[in-house]
Amino acid sequence: MSRFVLRRIFASLHEQPPPISRRVFSSSHQKPLPKPQPSTNNNPLKSSRPNSQSSITRNASLLRAMANTAHMDLLTFFYPIGNTPAVSLTRDIPRETKANVLSLGCGDARNILYTTHVAGSTSPMDITCCDMESLVIARNILLFTLILDYGGNRIKDIWDIYYHLFIGPKALALLESQTTRLLAVSDSLESWHASNYGKRLRFCDSSSFSEVKKIWSNLLISNMNNSQKVAHIDRLRSRIQRAKDLRHYYIGEKFVFTGMRSAAPLNREAVQDLAKQHKHFWDTGSTDKPNANSAAMPNPMFTSQLNKSSILHYGTDPLLGFHLATAYASLVPQPTSDPHAHAFLQSSAHNLVRAARQQFQAWCKSFRKHAGIMVLRFFVGEALAFCHALQQRKKGIAVGPYRKPGTFETILLDSEDYLPVVTAPMSFSVINTSNLVDHVGAINLLIATSPLLDDNLFATLYTESLVNQEKDHSTLAESFLCGNVSTMSVLLGIFPTDYWTNVVPISTADEAILNTARRRLGDKLSGDYMYSRLSWKRYVPDHTLRASNRPVISFEEVDLARILFDVYLNMFQNKDDGRLMSRLRNLPRKMQRSSRYHHGSYALLLHFIKERAPTCNWDKVMNSLFQYLGNNANILACGKSIQELVVQLHMLKICSDQVLQLSPRSDGRACSSTLFKGWKVLPEVVCLTLKVPRERLRLLTKISPQELGTPAVHGVLQSSITYTGQSFQNIFSVVQQASGKVTTSGSVEDKTLSLHVREEEDCWLGDSPLLVSFLVPTSTLLLDKNAILALGIQRSFSPVSERSTILLHFYTTTISNIKDVFVTKELPHGANHMPRNSKNDTTSCIEDPSQDGFCSSVLANLKAGTAQIGSFTGRIDLSSHKTKDILRNYTTIHTTRISPCSISVMLGKENSYNIHFPIPVVLQGSKTNIVRKSSYIEVTALAEDPVDCGGSLKFMYPVVPTKSSPVLWNMPRVDMAALPTLDVQQKKRMQWLVPHCTLMFSERERRAIQASLSSSQAESVMDSRTRFKQGLFSLFIRQSGLQGQKAGVFFLNNPSNGGTHIVVFASGLRLDAASRTVVLDTAVLVLTREIMSHILGFIQDLHSKKSPDIAAINMDDEELQLWKETLPAFVERCRTWNHRPSCEYVKTSKVPLSTAYGETPLCSCGNGKGLDDVVAKFPVLKKAAKFAVRAAISPTFASSFVEQLFQGQEAPPTEGKARKFFRLLTDWWGR
Repeated sequence: MSRFVLRRIFASLHEQPPPISRRVFSSSHQKPLPKPQPSTNNNPLKSSRPNSQSSITRNASLLRAMANTAHMDLLTFFYPIGNTPAVSLTRDIPRETKANVLSLGCGDARNILYTTHVAGSTSPMDITCCDMESLVIARNILLFTLILDYGGNRIKDIWDIYYHLFIGPKALALLESQTTRLLAVSDSLESWHASNYGKRLRFCDSSSFSEVKKIWSNLLISNMNNSQKVAHIDRLRSRIQRAKDLRHYYIGEKFVFTGMRSAAPLNREAVQDLAKQHKHFWDTGSTDKPNANSAAMPNPMFTSQLNKSSILHYGTDPLLGFHLATAYASLVPQPTSDPHAHAFLQSSAHNLVRAARQQFQAWCKSFRKHAGIMVLRFFVGEALAFCHALQQRKKGIAVGPYRKPGTFETILLDSEDYLPVVTAPMSFSVINTSNLVDHVGAINLLIATSPLLDDNLFATLYTESLVNQEKDHSTLAESFLCGNVSTMSVLLGIFPTDYWTNVVPISTADEAILNTARRRLGDKLSGDYMYSRLSWKRYVPDHTLRASNRPVISFEEVDLARILFDVYLNMFQNKDDGRLMSRLRNLPRKMQRSSRYHHGSYALLLHFIKERAPTCNWDKVMNSLFQYLGNNANILACGKSIQELVVQLHMLKICSDQVLQLSPRSDGRACSSTLFKGWKVLPEVVCLTLKVPRERLRLLTKISPQELGTPAVHGVLQSSITYTGQSFQNIFSVVQQASGKVTTSGSVEDKTLSLHVREEEDCWLGDSPLLVSFLVPTSTLLLDKNAILALGIQRSFSPVSERSTILLHFYTTTISNIKDVFVTKELPHGANHMPRNSKNDTTSCIEDPSQDGFCSSVLANLKAGTAQIGSFTGRIDLSSHKTKDILRNYTTIHTTRISPCSISVMLGKENSYNIHFPIPVVLQGSKTNIVRKSSYIEVTALAEDPVDCGGSLKFMYPVVPTKSSPVLWNMPRVDMAALPTLDVQQKKRMQWLVPHCTLMFSERERRAIQASLSSSQAESVMDSRTRFKQGLFSLFIRQSGLQGQKAGVFFLNNPSNGGTHIVVFASGLRLDAASRTVVLDTAVLVLTREIMSHILGFIQDLHSKKSPDIAAINMDDEELQLWKETLPAFVERCRTWNHRPSCEYVKTSKVPLSTAYGETPLCSCGNGKGLDDVVAKFPVLKKAAKFAVRAAISPTFASSFVEQLFQGQEAPPTEGKARKFFRLLTDWWGR
């Protein structure tokens, strides 16, 4: 990077920093200053790059844990119970494959319990759980041991211990005895691992073990005397009462509706009961019926005794983690220990509790049954830090970054599973991140997690969001990624499946309806939520591409800089003062995004992308990027953080070290400073640690936590009033903080000076001084020996700012205050060096081993005037003399799209070369450039729009063949035996199915259907996907008998081309509550030329019958082709059998096998298997059962990230708020 560019940025800062008063909050104004002259670097102490190298790498390692903004947390919420329904963690993994799962922000045990219940295989599972709250981990391990020890014998008491705020004597006695049992084998980490529990429940490190053991010790009251017991119980009661007070503050009398997603797809039926049961739980602390609970003891499993600022979240509800639709659905009775298990009690809130308890009991039974093939590992700490620690351990480095905010403790994975030899998983087929994206930001999360994702097609990373960050889902994806989704997916190397297929397994239309209702009723409803769950994969599927032959994408340096600049604007747009005041309406949402990122986050992103774009000249990229930054007049706040950005780039070895030898705003005279007395050689970057007296925090800690919120904390380094040079002010947001007493060791003379902190448990509410550390350029410290050092709260529009200006400083001192200011080469408790993110090929030209004599490369091109990839240029360089001669002889060249992501270039009749692109492309409008003299061919293809891509026949439910078994890219597996069957005979209670199936159609598709009703050319109005959904709609509605005569056998007919092609035998409709939808349990018979001679009489008999149980669904060629494209996914998802070594998918490397007339898309491995139920219902099928295969057909929903799903009507009602909300939802769901 050129010095001129940086000088230009430094020189563009005209603001005089405000003098900092001794008041807690300053209110001075900024004044412009003359433009500075170019600076020179006359420092008498020169930096020495080789000598500072070790401190760079150690500091860079710790910076990984500081990727997220540091906050002042006077109030943190404790989430002991999940607030979204349980999901299967292995739903996207082939059934034969061992599941290595990483669960970040794991929360309660619901997902693990449910996964063991529906996994439907005997494949081993190894699940690593991470949560920052030690009480969450302690609760879960205690629950797992209770299940292992007691099974279903004490299920009521186990439920009470885990879910009730108050418990009775029996549950309390069980809690005490189990805790005592756990502590008896917890003398050390080694003794725990040697116990029966430790074989399946393991800790990643001794620190996590110690924290959990401390929690267990605090659960016991049996060893207390009477006065201690009374005091202990009073503390527990006061913590629960404070949670109730906060609930009243945040919710009051508002209508609570957020639990409705747990009752999908029967949301409407549950709306009032959910609100009633939620209130009952908070009034009584129990889910039991009124007057049925004799509990008097506050449950210590819900209150942290170690963290003063941690309070139970006001939205806690034991029922939200379960699938509550079973409480209202008409189900076929099954054998159960509860004779009233499926009784339907209209408006009975306790029916919800009964459903949840039954599921809990079944899940616990399954967990105990499968415990022998499971290993659960536990880590207490921050998720991003843990991920970076795992990345480092993969490189052989044991010590990682800081464990979590509020501590200087570094991560040391010292369990025997990680040291000296790693036996625990280091990469994962599933990474579930809960809703961490709401707290840490998607960019930070993806950078930390994606390097840990297995390198295969089925490996999946899940993100979940609950916070309402944008006006709708269509803008949410770009908000997540701080840029265009297609472009950022290519840069990050991870792709959201919903976005590219326009298909989601879970209906989000219900959420759209709820959001519309919330906007209309405003403050009468609690919460401000927008639920979304995204699945991310490493690759867009392409059956033509070998795993070892994926393309490396290159960029023009100026184009990559333009993209990165756009990301910068989106990441920090709230700090762009020039645009801030014009965006006040969106400020609350935008402030959330800004608070997740700082310039260290941005530097980590650049480092990550640099690893993925090795062919770029990064000096040119950075030079262009800083030119963009320097030329943008609106980036005023950027200048105050530019020093931090350069420091972070330097630490990550992205930016040239010479930049930090500059003296920005210097008058050219190096000051004589005692700050570095004894330092023989100066590093470019040093660490400042401030010790803030506790009394200076009192004015902040006295403010109500509800008013103060959680403002971001930053450090400030600025020139003093006596400084005669050009004034400067620099803000540093990459900070680490803790509370405790500091000691030093070593000396500056031998470069070993370091800080050690004896910490308190609570960072902000403790008694010891607050310690805050951050990195600064050495050159800036040399400018002014009296420079001011401050700690402040970043700009906010909370009530705090009503008492002050935007810049809020709560502590100031000078760098000469050697009592409270420490300067060291490393951050406190410095750790080992930072590893590279991943291994990358350093070449852009990929040789295809299957095709001799050429290599290919792909260049991304931006749309004119944007930062969005608009096209790709694929290049084929011929290397063999034969093919070069063919090209020079002016042989004809043809291009064909052979898959959504691949184009084949035909050179003559025999030579074919494939160009693989990272995302789907469009052949129409592509350009071919042939350079015969240099022997290369270029094809420029437009990137496909997601809506168009979603309409691609081959890109709805992609299935990719592998040597072991086919891989489903976006269709979740289901265990049909675990799904209850709906009783469709009770039509009155099945009416919800019609609006639910209607929600398959997006707003665009509904308009197309409406237009087709008045058009004689209906097919030209609706695309093939819309017509396919209409066929699905007919299947579900006719099978249930809700519209027209009930049918069980369906002919899929193409009247203009061969008549019946597929016969579907529907044995029953099952409730898939986890996916909030239904599944049709079917046997599918594809009529091919090969089998017709065997079953011709059977088919003729079916056609001749006039039974109302038989229905025909007519379709055209395109719709029939789409059915054949999707059938392999419907079959594979419910497979309970293994594919044979001779499987046709493996032999042909194709799925589907064929969509041609008279040919089958399916392999024959599953023919005749698992069809007992359907044959029992349709005895006639017995004649042809050996040619049929079981399939699980479900509705196909559009993605809200691609299309608008629902558009509400405006009609302000005047009823009471609960009845009003119920009326709104009833009207909408009945549309």
